[in-house]
Amino acid sequence: MIPRSPRQLTEQEFGCLERFAVFEISLDELRSCLRHVMRFDFDAAEHEGKRWMKNNFIAPEPGVMITKQHIEDALSKRRDGKITEGQLVEWATMVLMNHAYEFDEKDEDFIAQWLNDISFDLHPFPE
Repeated sequence: MIPRSPRQLTEQEFGCLERFAVFEISLDELRSCLRHVMRFDFDAAEHEGKRWMKNNFIAPEPGVMITKQHIEDALSKRRDGKITEGQLVEWATMVLMNHAYEFDEKDEDFIAQWLNDISFDLHPFPE
């Protein structure tokens, strides 16, 4: 159950966000780790085309930094077959929608555009 009042993330919860950013844990593992402070569903087909996320935590400062290198690594993992297209879309959607992630200022527009393109324009094939 998500608490009524927002709270700070625990060290473990923040660590899960960091690990997800570099594909060390899956979306399901992240969901489990953050179950007390976040709910989400990215299956737009089941929700009239709308993905949703409810965060009930205070955004950490600094947040989990996302850099241009994260985008390049994610695309390389997909190209090398280490992750599926669906996992790439889920990753981009989480990073884009979750206010615990922040983008490197010097590449902010590039990062935001790529995450947007991956999250909203890719249509993963059934696995």
